[in-house]
Amino acid sequence: MRKQTLWSLTFLAILIASPVEAEVNVKSEDKLASFEDAHPNARFHGQQYFEDEGFFEFVGTQNMIYGTPMSSGMTPQESAWDFYQQIEGVYAEETGELVPNILESGKVLQGVMWNRNTQEHGFYVFRFNQTFAGLPVYRSGVSFMVRNENDFPVVVSTNNLKEMQGLDVAAFDAATPAEASPAMLANVFELFETPNLKIDGTQQEQSVLDVRNAPMQLIETANERLVLWAGVTNVEAEPELAVEFMAQRGSNADFDTYRKYLVVASIATGEILHSETQIHSFDVTGTVSGNGTDGIAAIQCDGEAAFALPYADVSISGGSSVFADSMGNFSIPSNAGGNVTVNSRLDGRFFDLFDQSAGGSTPVISLNVANPGSVDFLHNSNPGEFGTSNVNNYLHANIVRDFVLSFEPTFPVIANQVNFDINSNINDSCNAFYDGSSINMFRSGGGCGNTAIPDVIYHEYGHHLINVSGNGQGQMGEGSGDTIGVLIEDDPNLAPGFSINDCVNGIRNANNQRNYPCNGGIHDCGQLISGCVWDTINEIRAIDPANARDITAQLFVSMLVARGQMFPGSQTIGPEITILFLELDDDDGEIGNGTPHYTQIADAFNGHNMMAPELDLIDITFPNDLPATISPSGGTSFLVDVEAVTGTPVPDSGTLHFNVGSGFAQVPMNVVDADTYEAVFPAIPCGTEIQFFVSAQANGGSVTITNPSDAPGTTFSTVSAVSTENRSLESFETNTGWTVTGNATDGQWERAIPNFGGRGDPADDAETNGQGFCFVTDNGNTGGPGGTNTDVDGGSTILTSPVLDASVGPDEFAVLSYYRWYSNDFGADTFNDIFVVEISNDGGATWVNLETVGPTGPEVIGGWILTEFLLDASTVTPTDNMRVRFNASDLNGGSIIEAGVDGVAINIIQCAEDCLSGDLNGDGAINLLDVAPFIDALNSGTFSCEADINGDGTVNLLDVSGFIDLLAG
Repeated sequence: MRKQTLWSLTFLAILIASPVEAEVNVKSEDKLASFEDAHPNARFHGQQYFEDEGFFEFVGTQNMIYGTPMSSGMTPQESAWDFYQQIEGVYAEETGELVPNILESGKVLQGVMWNRNTQEHGFYVFRFNQTFAGLPVYRSGVSFMVRNENDFPVVVSTNNLKEMQGLDVAAFDAATPAEASPAMLANVFELFETPNLKIDGTQQEQSVLDVRNAPMQLIETANERLVLWAGVTNVEAEPELAVEFMAQRGSNADFDTYRKYLVVASIATGEILHSETQIHSFDVTGTVSGNGTDGIAAIQCDGEAAFALPYADVSISGGSSVFADSMGNFSIPSNAGGNVTVNSRLDGRFFDLFDQSAGGSTPVISLNVANPGSVDFLHNSNPGEFGTSNVNNYLHANIVRDFVLSFEPTFPVIANQVNFDINSNINDSCNAFYDGSSINMFRSGGGCGNTAIPDVIYHEYGHHLINVSGNGQGQMGEGSGDTIGVLIEDDPNLAPGFSINDCVNGIRNANNQRNYPCNGGIHDCGQLISGCVWDTINEIRAIDPANARDITAQLFVSMLVARGQMFPGSQTIGPEITILFLELDDDDGEIGNGTPHYTQIADAFNGHNMMAPELDLIDITFPNDLPATISPSGGTSFLVDVEAVTGTPVPDSGTLHFNVGSGFAQVPMNVVDADTYEAVFPAIPCGTEIQFFVSAQANGGSVTITNPSDAPGTTFSTVSAVSTENRSLESFETNTGWTVTGNATDGQWERAIPNFGGRGDPADDAETNGQGFCFVTDNGNTGGPGGTNTDVDGGSTILTSPVLDASVGPDEFAVLSYYRWYSNDFGADTFNDIFVVEISNDGGATWVNLETVGPTGPEVIGGWILTEFLLDASTVTPTDNMRVRFNASDLNGGSIIEAGVDGVAINIIQCAEDCLSGDLNGDGAINLLDVAPFIDALNSGTFSCEADINGDGTVNLLDVSGFIDLLAG
């Protein structure tokens, strides 16, 4: 890590903000009301900070929206963008730009709720960070949790966008060093010497020791970046330019003088706007002790036993090295003859251990063995405090890592992290700590045993999980660290034997009565989440004893990942955790109808005043498939089930709502029995697209419930057609004559199975999910993040189809459809290029613009998107000589342009029935007996093939003259 003295902050003060008048954050009540009307089943949760009391309380500030599917899209990102457009302006009028939060894996989406059976995630979470004038707005943005199913519905969104209205970026002028750095320097030194620290107005339990009498040590800084500060969490501040950096004094080998802070300081004044200690210790009041071996308690409480050391480092002197497997077994190749020296270090693939009782060295055993032969290493063969501490630290660090990854194999950072530091036997007592890059355990002394106790190790690594997942420390960090130990050991007693004289009681207990809100010390309040989790295990154990611990662990680990994206930096435990538990447990996107373990989760969390949202009154479902097409003459139907949940359905209240372009009409549904309706579509002209949803009433008509639950914001769709024909489908599994032209210097179109490069290009094709071909812009040679440069550069690349037949008869309609992928959101010049689709009906002699994608919007951040166009006079008249072309260009500077095309199809909607035009009574002849039924059809407007004399898909006065001609015929 690059370090420098604090004095070099002088050179960071390159900008300074002149005073500006920032307007109060404006909430758009009309926009919010419109959203609530469109999504009547959506639920709101918010937190407001009360500085005097020092805690958060639910007051409905509506920064969390959840409980029902609220949008849809062909990709998670498209669905999220659709949702965001519905609430844009509610939280802030001027927000600047939103940019995807790129994970350390190079991806945008983070999977949660890993299913071990299907090997798929149940949800994706992701975040768009707020920027303004090219600078990040500190910890501000909008986050989403999306179900991994058709249409990728958003079921949870959080929003802490800051108001930038009134901020004049032109007022940021070059600052001289004297204007900011001396004041900043003085404030940072004061921070390091403050015995009682407040963060966001909340008194922190862990005190910062006064080091004024300690030898003066250099303060080092690292990881500096310019940000716009506008407050954190729900505490807003007037926006100003600031610098974020890490400040450190001392080293982790000397805990008494070791200090490390994340600091945000004003460029204009040098004021410390925000600070967070990076050292999260295990300290408590009173006497604590213990290091456990064969059990969960400390050295003095349990004896020793031999445990396999997973992933340990083994090497042959002058030869090769390997890592053992998860059970400690290894096989190491050697080409040497005779005896060889084999070395076993007490570290491994994922953790490096440094024994501070031996000057920070790593314990090593070297044995001479015949080659070939076998050797068994036993570290700490003569148990003593330091040796047992080393083994316990290494063993249990691997146990907690493997435990977490068994429930979420893509957990941020740790899934791929190697060589994480463990410092054992530090020359101090009664504590342990995490500092952002290592976990650190103390020797025995002061009434405490060596702190390499399993629960303590799990706790400190739990701080690492909080850090890398994006959550805040404080209550959340302390409580989550405790909870990890509770889950691994299935025991609420934390670190029994921490006190050297007490092998029964731990220092905290998850079997507790802590309630929300909690405004005590962070270690004490952390027991709120461990209490909720322990109670959840026991509630589920009553109905599923074999799986209770694993079910709860899956929910907790997934919650950490989701919450870190949705509430970045949040340190306070609150009911948003209850909501996330239920959303992650849910199996149909509707919180209101319950979840598989709703009762157990609600009982556990409600017992700590972390109140679960109440259930809906009724549930509306479809026992069979919904119709893909409906008959133009009417009569197409589907079944609807209405069941009581916590309320009572109103009989005969079932209603079908449909819209053919002029607003929603309503048709009562037919009652089949007490719980089932039949929804029947009326006659609708052929070729018409129909949006529809259903509703029913509950509790005497006081509440109306819909499916989709957020209708009419989201609806189902179908089309009126007698039949459909797939005229042509280009799946690109073979080369059918598509051509590539253009002046791009790199990144031309090619037919290939996508080879993911990690910068906005497809990971698979649209139709077979990775097994088939499509067209992409330069597929490259290597996959994964950091692959070869494969994007479009220096101009345009154009993909043109062969001739396509879209010719139609008088009773037919042609529809062009295709999947497209487009990304311009990577690189230095994002959101500044376009993707153009054009169509020709004369073989390419002339072209008409069909659509232009970009330069901004939800469809320029990747993802396969199905696009359909009705080919008629409003687009281009269909012929048998059609061509379509796709143009991806890099015409501006520094952007990464990636595109894809798949599944190009021409579908014909057919509206003609096999009937005798004019034969209304069906006797096979056209005569005066057909007059009366023709008049009835004309008056009612009911469509029938026989009455549609001119074949335009409707029955009206235009059919009269043709009918008279047939009679006279």
